[in-house]
Amino acid sequence: MIRDNLNNINVFNILSTSTINKSTTLPTDVFDISKGNLSGEITVDPNSNFLKNLGGPNDNSSTVMVTVKKSADYILAIKYNFDARTFRIKVNNIDYTYKTSANSDGSIFYAILPLKAGNNELEFHSDKIAYAPDLGTFTVTEKTSEINDIIENTKFTVGNYNLANGVFSSDEIITGPATNLVSNIGGTEDNSVSLLIEVPRLGDYTLNINYRDANKTFMIRYGGQDIKVVTPELENGIVKVDLTFNYNNNLVIFHGDGKNYAPDLGLISVAFNSTIPNEIYNVALGKLENGAILDNSKNLVTALGGKKDGASTITIKVPEAGDYKFSINYYKENTPYVMDINEKSNTYWTGDEYFAFTNEIVTLKKGDNIIKFHGDTLYDGPDLGMMMVTSIPSEKETSILSTNTPKVVIKELIGDATIDINDFINNISGLSDSAVLANANVAMEGFYNLQVEYTAPNFDRVMKIDINDINTGSLYHLSNTLGNTLTDIKKFITPIFLTAGNNTIKFYSNESNYAPNLRKITIDTVNHNENNYSTNIILSGSAIINGNFIEGLGGSENGALSFKITVPYSGIYDFGIFYVAKVDSKIIKIDVNGLNTGEIYNFNKTKSMDINNEKVKVIKLNLYSGENTIKIYGI
Repeated sequence: MIRDNLNNINVFNILSTSTINKSTTLPTDVFDISKGNLSGEITVDPNSNFLKNLGGPNDNSSTVMVTVKKSADYILAIKYNFDARTFRIKVNNIDYTYKTSANSDGSIFYAILPLKAGNNELEFHSDKIAYAPDLGTFTVTEKTSEINDIIENTKFTVGNYNLANGVFSSDEIITGPATNLVSNIGGTEDNSVSLLIEVPRLGDYTLNINYRDANKTFMIRYGGQDIKVVTPELENGIVKVDLTFNYNNNLVIFHGDGKNYAPDLGLISVAFNSTIPNEIYNVALGKLENGAILDNSKNLVTALGGKKDGASTITIKVPEAGDYKFSINYYKENTPYVMDINEKSNTYWTGDEYFAFTNEIVTLKKGDNIIKFHGDTLYDGPDLGMMMVTSIPSEKETSILSTNTPKVVIKELIGDATIDINDFINNISGLSDSAVLANANVAMEGFYNLQVEYTAPNFDRVMKIDINDINTGSLYHLSNTLGNTLTDIKKFITPIFLTAGNNTIKFYSNESNYAPNLRKITIDTVNHNENNYSTNIILSGSAIINGNFIEGLGGSENGALSFKITVPYSGIYDFGIFYVAKVDSKIIKIDVNGLNTGEIYNFNKTKSMDINNEKVKVIKLNLYSGENTIKIYGI
C-alpha cells in the first residue's frame, strides 16, 4: 500500500510603502515635522517649511510625538522634495527604512506604520551616510475601509528593471535590440542572468516579468532556493512571481531547468503586494536573558544560545487563532535557533545567505502569545532583529519560500564527540563508541529524506544510523573531502522512515572506523502515492483489491501485482510496503524490470488485520533512471 502526503502551499501578500497622487484626500490630523525635537545641523526652508539636511554623516533628526486612540495599522502620508532618496522612521525605537520614488518636488510619500494606543515617538532620520529627502508636514490616519479602497486602486511599484542590464553567465546569451528581450537563458549549460533588485524594506513583492514563448519553463534562484515558473498559454505577455525580499539589494538569478532553453525574458517591474502585515516586531527589543545583548549599531540581538542559552522573549498579540508567517531578519547562515511559542519548543535553521531572513509558518492562539528565541544549548545562535508577522488565511496556500520543514535537533554528544568552531561534530568513532543523538519531530508517519552536511578529510568514512533504536540495516560509505572547512562540505542524502511525533536518530560508526564530521542535518518530506490503485496497477492470478489492501498474492493461482514507477536518477531506493499479516514469515519475491532481486522477503505478523495496526517493511531496490516495472508475488 503506497501512501501520498500532500503539503499545502499558502500564498499571501504584504504592502509596505508607495507614492500616492497629490489629489487623494485622506481624513487626517496634520503634524509639522519642522516643529519636532530637532537634533544636529537641520534647517527649515522659510518658503516651503520643509526640513533640510536630515540624516547625513551626523544623522540629523526630527522627533515628533503622535498620539492615537487605539493600537492599529496607520497610514503615514508625508510631503517630500528630491527624488529617490532613502530615509528612516524610528517608531517607538523600531527603525523602518524607506526610499522615495522619482516624482516631482512636493510629492506625497505613503507608508504603513504600526502604532500603539497612546503616545508614539516618531524619529525621522537616515542611515548615517546619505542625506534624507527634504520632509514637510505629514498626516497619520487609521487604516479604514475607505483607505482600503485607495490602497487597492494604487499601483505600488518600487522599481523597474531590464534583464538585458544584468550579468550574463555565458556569451551564448543575447539581447534583441528591437524587442529588449534576453534569449538563450538555460539550455544544457544552464546559462543564467543575475540581477540586483533593490527594495525599500523587508516585505512580499510581485515581479511582473515580460516574456516571449508560451508554456515554457524557467527558474528563479533567490535566497539559495529555486522557484519553477511556467509562462502562460499566450505567446507574449507578463508572468507574475511572488517573492519575499530583504531590505536593500537582493540577488536574483534567472536560469533554466538544466535541459531546455527558457523563454525570452525582458523588462521586470517590482511591486508591493496589497495586504497590510498584521504587525512588525523587533526581537532585539525583547526581554533579554542569560547573556543576550542588544547591538544598537545593527539593531540586532546577539549571543543567543550557546552554553548560557542566551534568550530574548517578546509578546505577540493576534486577533484570531491560526497560522502566521514569521519573517525574521538574521545574521549568520545555516545556524539553528529555537522558538518557544507559548512554552512549546521547535528548532529552526537560518538559510544559506549570511544576512537575510527566515520565513517560518507557526500556529498562534488568539490574543497574547509569548515567543522566546534562544539556542539548542550546543550551538551559538544567529543574531536576530526585525520580525514581520503576517496572517495566513486557511483557505490559501503556504509561501513557496517557507522554510518550516521538519528539522533535526542535536540533543546529545556521546563519548569523545565534540563540536568545533565551525559547528562540525568531530571524533565520531566506533573505536571509542562515540556517537551523536538527535531528535526529529514530525507531524505524520512516513518516509523522509535525511540530508547531512559532512566533511571526511583524507579518507572515506563509514557511518551507521539507528532510527528509534533500530538500525537501518545499511552501512553508509561517504567519500572523502579535501579538508575540514566550510568550503569542503559535501551532502549525503538517504530516505528514512519516521513515526508521527518524536523520533531519535543516532549517528555512529562500526567498531574499526571513524564516521564523517557532521554539520547541518535536515529532513524533508518524501511524497508517496496513497491508495492509488488505478490503471497503473495490474493484478493477475488470485490477487484482488479488498478495501485498503491487495490480497491473494502467491498461492496456487500465482497471485501478483505489477506497477510502474518513475525515478529521476539511477540508484538504490528505499521501497516501503505497508501491510497486515495474521502470522509470521509471510513471504514475497520482487522482480525489477523483469529480473528477480534474488531475495526472499519475510513479513512479521501484525497485532491485527485492521489498518490501524499496519506495519511498514522497507526494502532496498536498485532502480534505473526513468520508468521501472515492479512485480510483487508469492512463492
